[in-house]
Amino acid sequence: MHAATRHVAWAAMTVSTERFPDRAAALSALDAHRALLVAAALTTAAWLGLQPPSPPAEPDSPSAEATPAPATAPAGPPWRYGRADARFTVVEYADLVTAKGFVFMDTPGYDPVSATGQVAGGANLICFTTGRGSVYGCKPSPSIKLATNTPLYERMTEDMDINCGEIVDGTVSVQEKGREIFELILQVASGEATRSEALGMGNDEFVPWQLGAVM
Repeated sequence: MHAATRHVAWAAMTVSTERFPDRAAALSALDAHRALLVAAALTTAAWLGLQPPSPPAEPDSPSAEATPAPATAPAGPPWRYGRADARFTVVEYADLVTAKGFVFMDTPGYDPVSATGQVAGGANLICFTTGRGSVYGCKPSPSIKLATNTPLYERMTEDMDINCGEIVDGTVSVQEKGREIFELILQVASGEATRSEALGMGNDEFVPWQLGAVM
């Protein structure tokens, strides 16, 4: 019941009991007040019906600053990262490499499996770095062995093509050793045999990546 209607009803009952102690007079007054109550109720209902409906409350919309932009992962594979002038590419194992520049292939750390994936991706020459003396040799693609320290190179001179330990020894600069490696790459690409090729190593070095442990 509306508040105005409740107020009128309470006033009618108070007047009928206090001002008219006689029962007949009280009943007559009560009928009159009941009529007044009905009229008040009808008036209130009509007034409420004429009121315009309240617009529905709109949900709070978060500000543009509070809403983070959806993260968009680069399409791939291959995936390309970095600045436009220094971009590098990431490819999956044994995927064909068509991008120029620096390309990183997702391979295991096991030497034969890693190099096999690179060869399958299109590598026609491999520069293989080793610090402990891996005797890996690759027959499908020539493998240039780069020793990372001078003691290793001296122990395995017959299987190491270049001694990169001279950089640590301080006898050559990084630029000079890089030039030496680049010149050897050109020679091997032109037909010169690497140390591994001269030893006939690499016949059993084709090891694709298998599911599970690879030894």
